[in-house]
Amino acid sequence: MLPQARWGFLVVCYILASFAFYAALAGFLFLPGYGPSVWRFPIFSLLIALSLDITIARTVSRTGKRGLFLEFVRSSAIMAAGSVLVSIAVMRENWWETVKETISRLL
Repeated sequence: MLPQARWGFLVVCYILASFAFYAALAGFLFLPGYGPSVWRFPIFSLLIALSLDITIARTVSRTGKRGLFLEFVRSSAIMAAGSVLVSIAVMRENWWETVKETISRLL
């Protein structure tokens, strides 16, 4: 079981990682144009999300019975689910229409 102080740290890390992962995906999907200046923000956001994800996995794997890789996979899944919740909070009532447009554009 994690100490009480680590729960707060993990919650903040999960929120920040989910928002950074959402920003990276939104940047890759919605920023117009190609080139190094356009891709800096999404890549930087993705690096922040991954570094927070690794920090979460290391923190939890120290006290748990699972290894670092399994905790990384688990925290990545939670981060991805959190980024979906962030996208719903950001887009509100237009969320479903935006998702349908994005999927049809990618396919």
